[in-house]
Amino acid sequence: MSEKLNEFKQCNACDMEKPIDEFSKRGKGYSAACKECVKQKGAATREKKKADKQKSDTRTAFNEHWKQTADQIDTFDLTQISDLLKEYQKQIKNMM
Repeated sequence: MSEKLNEFKQCNACDMEKPIDEFSKRGKGYSAACKECVKQKGAATREKKKADKQKSDTRTAFNEHWKQTADQIDTFDLTQISDLLKEYQKQIKNMM
């Protein structure tokens, strides 16, 4: 047990040398990244997935709105279609 207190390992994520107890046990050895770096990476991944889902939901809702608007056009009026297309392009740019 006292040997573990004197052991250090370099984290592959932050490149810092840390005590071995700051790494998760993995099979016969220890993980390559320290517990803190694994925790931070997980939080970043969850945030990214949440943002991607919100962006996808917004795009889906807007596409539905566009389809409904297109269905409301009774005549083949190029000016009206052109105006709607410009509005659609502006809103797409704002989403990115």
